[in-house]
Amino acid sequence: MKLVVHGAGWFDVAFKGGVLLCAVASMAAMAQAAPDAVVELKPEEVAAFLAKHPYAVVQATSPDSSCTYCVGADKVFDQAAAQKHSLPWVFARVQWSPWNKTPDFGDTMKVYGAPAHFVFLKGQPARDAGGRPVSANQFAQTIARIAGANGTQGQAAVAGNGAVPKLGKPATEAPAQGDMALSRLMARDQFLARTVKACGQMYPNAQGGLTAIYQQWQTANKAARDAAAMQLMQFATRQERAPFDAALRAEKASVQKLLTQDLGIDWKKKPTAAQCGLVVDRVTKLPVP
Repeated sequence: MKLVVHGAGWFDVAFKGGVLLCAVASMAAMAQAAPDAVVELKPEEVAAFLAKHPYAVVQATSPDSSCTYCVGADKVFDQAAAQKHSLPWVFARVQWSPWNKTPDFGDTMKVYGAPAHFVFLKGQPARDAGGRPVSANQFAQTIARIAGANGTQGQAAVAGNGAVPKLGKPATEAPAQGDMALSRLMARDQFLARTVKACGQMYPNAQGGLTAIYQQWQTANKAARDAAAMQLMQFATRQERAPFDAALRAEKASVQKLLTQDLGIDWKKKPTAAQCGLVVDRVTKLPVP
């Protein structure tokens, strides 16, 4: 869809709700279609990894062939990671040898045997997902059930495995604070994307620099952005737009305040090239909701 900019209308175009919801659906579909490979971690890297990824599944295993239950468990885990999931899970594996010399993971996870699997939601352990999985399909369904039991929204079918009950809040309820934050993050993401595009149309020479700033912000916030895209799929219908629209208004008011009070920019007027750069730079430096 081509973005048409009429100078003074750039701000309202960038915060257009319908456009943002279409972008949410597109980003969520991309997250489902292209799962990342399993990340190999050292024992001392697990805690920091979980702090960066709101939805994580960790396999604790050993390459030691003396661990008969470990043999082949990595392949099943990889197959489960490659499936389509209703949430942007990041799959990681931590290994050690010999198998009976289990590292101390502190409070992060308690490993009493190998292989072991753990599901983490927003950095916190949700549940032990069991030992050696029977199959990739079975393990993927186990992950979905654990997330659903913990109240995670958007539990849909794992591709080809039948439906998992959706346990999200009814559309008539006010969104939880976490949902509001995710909605605001997505609104900010798309505000930046459309501001970069609008400013690039008005000032072609500035496009490269603005795009670079935005892409750096995207990379730094990838896990949170993926989680927001998947969770906001529930708002992509007219019946469920109210929670998203409320977050959109809150984020728009926040950015308006930044422009007018902090930067002295009249958002109702066409920005200069310098103002475009200032807006993109400052918005990317705002704390993540």
